[in-house]
Amino acid sequence: MKAVQLLTVVLTASPITFGVVAVFLALGEEPQLEQHWAYAGPVGTVLGILLWLIVPGMVASAGRHRLRQLEGTPQEVEERRLGALYQLYLKRQLISLALLEAIALLNIMFFLLTTQPWLLALSSLPIAMMAASFPWRERVELWVQEQSHLLDMNR
Repeated sequence: MKAVQLLTVVLTASPITFGVVAVFLALGEEPQLEQHWAYAGPVGTVLGILLWLIVPGMVASAGRHRLRQLEGTPQEVEERRLGALYQLYLKRQLISLALLEAIALLNIMFFLLTTQPWLLALSSLPIAMMAASFPWRERVELWVQEQSHLLDMNR
């Protein structure tokens, strides 16, 4: 639990730190790219959010599929399944955070190259989404329960 919380904090802090550095680096600088390149930021944001909506769910679905293959006594299966579901949550959260971090960093990079301040505002969207996904114990336990219920339904 602590590992996924630490990863969430670190991965959320990364684009914030880069954004602050980018602001200071861009002060008084001439744009290095033409202004129309700034629109690559919103395009990347939309594509990245689409991936963020799809990929973590695919990871969870594939993980559940593998967990249906577990064999042993019901108690053994339940113990291994519970541990595996927590690991699956960690994997899903890490992929989700990495996708959101990439979106934020893309917008900050285009801000640095085009000096368009609205790109910094756009980079705050995935950062806020990362912060909102902080893995509180209750959230993780609820997710594990939901996944366990889905596994039970498909037996």
